[in-house]
Amino acid sequence: MGVRVVYATMIYRDLLPVDALRRLHDMGVEEYELSYDNFTARRGQEDSLLEDVISAVKRSGYRVASVHLPYDRQTLEQLAQGKEGAFTRIIRWLRASADMGARIAVIHTLPAKPREKASAVNEQALARLAKEAANLGLTLAVENRLEADLFGSTVDEILGLTTKVEG
Repeated sequence: MGVRVVYATMIYRDLLPVDALRRLHDMGVEEYELSYDNFTARRGQEDSLLEDVISAVKRSGYRVASVHLPYDRQTLEQLAQGKEGAFTRIIRWLRASADMGARIAVIHTLPAKPREKASAVNEQALARLAKEAANLGLTLAVENRLEADLFGSTVDEILGLTTKVEG
């Protein structure tokens, strides 16, 4: 099967998402991870930027292998609290990911304290998102956290979570 290179657009986080894809494409990269970093400074334009990427993928044949879903603290905290608006936003991203032809949507674990409560909070929220992702033909990948004080920073926590979440 050979080696595949999937390069994240976050290397060009100051560029618009489509411009970051184009730059990587012009360098010879054939598959991409669309990074949330390219959207963070343009939050009010998120939906139109996602549509721009979908159009560019269909027009140019860019292959988006994965999409990193929003990971800003506010969104993740609202998911942990079960806020419907946060779920609606992430589901919009999942739908856009599927429309781009991505196979994987990446999300971080949700910040919740105390740590003992965090496992159940993550299971509940991520199970819902994993089901949505599966219905769209996507795999929801759970990425570890770097913050040692938050749930999801250890291998055991991530493995335990993923065995409990169907998707």
